[in-house]
Amino acid sequence: MDMKIGESRRREDAVPLGMATTAPIAEQMNEAQAIPATGRIDLHCHLLPGIDDGCQNLEQSIECVRRWKEAGFIGSVCTPHVGPSWYRNNTPDNIARWITTLREELAEAGIEYQLWDGGEVRLAEETIEWFSYWGLPTLGPGRCVLLDWWGDYWPDFGTEACEFLLENGYQPILAHPERLGLKQDEYDRVLARLEAIGVWLQGNFNSISGGEGPTAQRRAEQLLREDRYFVLATDTHGPGGVPSRLEGLTAARAEFGAERMTLLLETRQREILEPRVSGD
Repeated sequence: MDMKIGESRRREDAVPLGMATTAPIAEQMNEAQAIPATGRIDLHCHLLPGIDDGCQNLEQSIECVRRWKEAGFIGSVCTPHVGPSWYRNNTPDNIARWITTLREELAEAGIEYQLWDGGEVRLAEETIEWFSYWGLPTLGPGRCVLLDWWGDYWPDFGTEACEFLLENGYQPILAHPERLGLKQDEYDRVLARLEAIGVWLQGNFNSISGGEGPTAQRRAEQLLREDRYFVLATDTHGPGGVPSRLEGLTAARAEFGAERMTLLLETRQREILEPRVSGD
């Protein structure tokens, strides 16, 4: 693969794949957000109102923030669905602007809660082209990119996108691998292969509590026991889904202890959100 990620958030010579934006602001907005020294951070959620299948209005977004704040979270990386044919307005710069608006609404409501922008990339054959045109929806100002796949097979373009990111100095994270529709033998082979090339795995609390069905729950528990998750996250889509995710968090903490949860919800989140050094 000879296509490289450029300095600009979009390539002027590319064929548009979605709605264009005008200013490369996402990185600057992320870098302005300080990382509190303590407290849990959610790396995967759909809090931005009305832009995907997550929170549908501001009231839902604020309610979710209040609930997670009560559970010891001090901030979230908002990761709306993005991709070549998936919510096309959700480009990195648009997401950064919407994050700014939600920050202002939280401040007006008297809620102290940090937000960073990101995205959950639905893998497709055009993913690498989309990256090269729109830029990378990194988790905060760091180097990590959250990837998503729902199929009952693992596509070659999924591996190619992971390799592309790694070759360009970025870290792919596969969201909720326990929910993949692969048969068990293929599932085991695919995860082992992805981990071998350097992909990190992110588990969902809703899977741990059984909210995604028995297969996802069994796989999530196994990945936790084998210490294969790099991080855990809520994948919150609205207020109605918060209780089952809290149940999963409570279950994980009861079985694996507070120290393990600190690693998977605090320590590694701060590593992921560490800003890239200028010029890297």
